[in-house]
Amino acid sequence: MIKIFFDDVYAEYDSPHESVDNFDEREFTNVLEFVKTYILQMEQHNQTITRYAKGFSNFYSLWSFVILNCNQLPLPEVTADRVCRIYGKGNSLSKSERY
Repeated sequence: MIKIFFDDVYAEYDSPHESVDNFDEREFTNVLEFVKTYILQMEQHNQTITRYAKGFSNFYSLWSFVILNCNQLPLPEVTADRVCRIYGKGNSLSKSERY
């Protein structure tokens, strides 16, 4: 029963251009490639992703941030340094609270 429900729901989104008004597959692909490249450049700069975004929630937050701000982001290296500072401070605080 549940499998049938999920099959029906996912079937609606097999072809977004058929189910979402004004869906532009080329634009979607361009944004997807931009985000992937941007995050890869962050990783290459200082291993930000490996160090701080291994888990789903941190990676998803970072991915969402990049998508929502893609028109006004600084260079990936700048964002990577900022992410390291933020997560580094957060990790320091959580470690100090344990003791």
